[in-house]
Amino acid sequence: MVEGLKRNKKIHKERAAAQTAKLLPYEHLDYFKKINSQHFGEQKEAVGSFFVKVPDLESLLTLAYTQRGTLKGDDRGKIKKLMKKAGLSQEEIEKAFLPECRYLLVKTEGRIGMIRVDQLDPNTEIKIKRLKEGVPASLIVEVESSKDFPFVNYGVIIIGPNEKEKPEDPEPSTKEMVWTAHPGFPIKPAKGDIKEWEGRDSVSVKEVIEKLGKNVYIKLEVKRKETS
Repeated sequence: MVEGLKRNKKIHKERAAAQTAKLLPYEHLDYFKKINSQHFGEQKEAVGSFFVKVPDLESLLTLAYTQRGTLKGDDRGKIKKLMKKAGLSQEEIEKAFLPECRYLLVKTEGRIGMIRVDQLDPNTEIKIKRLKEGVPASLIVEVESSKDFPFVNYGVIIIGPNEKEKPEDPEPSTKEMVWTAHPGFPIKPAKGDIKEWEGRDSVSVKEVIEKLGKNVYIKLEVKRKETS
């Protein structure tokens, strides 16, 4: 019996490793390292969600395999039910998913770098920031620590086609690859490019709800400490 358990455990480990390798192609290792630095471990000065207990992307895929029995298939139906339960409209839910991708649901602890606007204190200041030139302005609420980010006990792994970036690039080593992974729903935060807000540095919770609705999500950012 003991030998049988050991053999089954070895087979499980080998199958998990084989399916994981097909989603983490070697030609994108630098990209996966970037995901690891952004979404795993406490983010002290970053804007973004992060997993608390899982150390890296490979470990997250292994955990998903253990929970699901495979890394094949698509859990978007289960994720949509969670989003509906959270109060998002059908239109908001459908807009969150890309047709060319598949989504795996994984149960593990994390903190999300966003908060729904109707969950904020009415007196909260929402800042309007343009993080990069040429991109829409972001709506951001500053917090003292990433520990102030909302806690969740699930995350998503988004898998899409592994395609060549340039025509002259070598043929991809796998058909699919992990595009990203993060705690919470696959939703994007609200943008602040509202005509009436032009030239302003901040808006109120009430104004955001009036213009964008109560279900939009606002980015959270850890306050940067001033250095002398």
